Amino acid sequence: YNGSPIPNHRQLVGPWRTLEVGSRQWRVWLDVVGYLGRTDAFDEATHAMIARSRLEHMRYALAYCGGPNNWYQVEASGLAVAAMCLPEVRLSDAYLRIALRRLKWINGFAYYDDGFQFELSHGYHLFPTSGILSVVHVARARGIDLPDDFVNLVEKAHEMYLYAALPNRMLPTFNDCTAIPIDPAPLLRVAAETFDRADLLWGGTRGKQGAQPDHTSHTWKNCGLYVMRNTWGEDAQYLHFDGAPWGAAHQHEDKLNFVLYAHGRLLVNDPNIYAYSPTELTHYFKSSRSHNVIMIDGRGQARRFRPEARLSTEGRNEWVSADAFDFVSSEYLEGFAPDLYPGRGSADEVDLSVTHRRAIFYVKGEYWILCDIVRGEGDHKLEQLFHVAPLMTGDAKEPFRAGEVDVSQEAIVTRDADLGNLAILPVDADGLEVRKQKGETSPAVGWHGVLGEFPAWDVTVETHKMLPARMDAVLFPLAQGNTDYPRVERLITDGATTAFHIRGKDVDDTFILCEEGAGEVAVGDVRFEGRAVLLRRMGDLRAFGVGIQTLTVDGKSLAFDG
Repeated sequence: YNGSPIPNHRQLVGPWRTLEVGSRQWRVWLDVVGYLGRTDAFDEATHAMIARSRLEHMRYALAYCGGPNNWYQVEASGLAVAAMCLPEVRLSDAYLRIALRRLKWINGFAYYDDGFQFELSHGYHLFPTSGILSVVHVARARGIDLPDDFVNLVEKAHEMYLYAALPNRMLPTFNDCTAIPIDPAPLLRVAAETFDRADLLWGGTRGKQGAQPDHTSHTWKNCGLYVMRNTWGEDAQYLHFDGAPWGAAHQHEDKLNFVLYAHGRLLVNDPNIYAYSPTELTHYFKSSRSHNVIMIDGRGQARRFRPEARLSTEGRNEWVSADAFDFVSSEYLEGFAPDLYPGRGSADEVDLSVTHRRAIFYVKGEYWILCDIVRGEGDHKLEQLFHVAPLMTGDAKEPFRAGEVDVSQEAIVTRDADLGNLAILPVDADGLEVRKQKGETSPAVGWHGVLGEFPAWDVTVETHKMLPARMDAVLFPLAQGNTDYPRVERLITDGATTAFHIRGKDVDDTFILCEEGAGEVAVGDVRFEGRAVLLRRMGDLRAFGVGIQTLTVDGKSLAFDG
């Protein structure tokens, strides 16, 4: 306190930076005073000093609060907590009213209606959400009523930790995320007690207490994030898909990205980011190259040049979840540009003439079908990227190592002994160049950014095609010890329809996906009109799909689910 007197101006760095001014009140001092305030060390003079400093913090926040994005949320939360902790101050009620008005304004657009914070990072969601939760806790302790809409928002925001968690109960690492893996269980336990939620308690105790959530797959439809999941066990299958906007800060060029988990391990991951220093690797982690997306003619996504991308995205998102399947689709319409380190391209280099739409169909408990269509004109180089998750070693010095992966035109298969694995099966193998890279620099390719920067496999499936062009694949998880995966045979491909046959030891499926305006299509003995259908010929003939208008097999109408 003596060494850091309150300045008479906005301090841009140091202890009076507004982010620290806000976070100290709810993140540090509550516990310090709450746990130790009645000990001998906290004499009357110490309490008086803290009271004076709280008042100084409130005055400073009143004058200089207004940092970007989560800063404003954290600053206003600190002002509210300080005001409620210092009722002796004559203007404490006024300070609280100002803080709540500020929170109402910023939270009105900093959280989507589905509860996801607008930086669209699971890690950064935590920071302001913890701040506003502290406001609720202190208000209840002091007997102060808060607006219902504020409390309801805080509760809704905490659902993210439950539904986004991987089967291993850790949070995924979309956009800039903390470099330390996040276990949301402590956050869920606190939220469960605060809001009397049995499902949050179930998540916070890893299923030991409370009640299992009433659904598995989940959407944050307002922001455009989606989770496909078959069960709530640690052996569940899980895919998290990103159809969201660019976001308010900490953004990566990664719309249509996804992560995939099955058989007890992360198999396709988002490499995250480890540090913000302007290095080649930092640039790589932010770029399309480090995500599971498509690059066109060596160009990546370029939302950074479009101010409107901060809160909204162009294109149409689709989501259907049923007992037998999940379906998601989104599209990237915001342009591609060179992404050369360190300049990151320029606005006048953005090419809006090419677009990318991605659909993923999940046969629950079995496998995923990924369908990419790139639209435009002319011949282009297309690169479909997959980032194979590295293996955790348990070694503090080298916590991650790249596993084993075989690549060919026909299949990309992880080969890690005594673990579950994944086969990525391109539908059109002819003409593909498939390569794997790790730990490369100039340019950077093949890195993982959690607990440090470690080599990890980037797999690129490259082709040259006239647009519109499709790049479809089956993502087939393999249980430990199983090396059998199906064969995929192309049936139809054009700008309106894609269809293929998936056949193996325990699978005999025909899949058809149609774009708008396709009308009724004929695929062998199947006639179909709708968005998507999977026809299963193992045992009794059955079908399930999206938007089915007409479905006949060998001239006979077929009942369907979905």
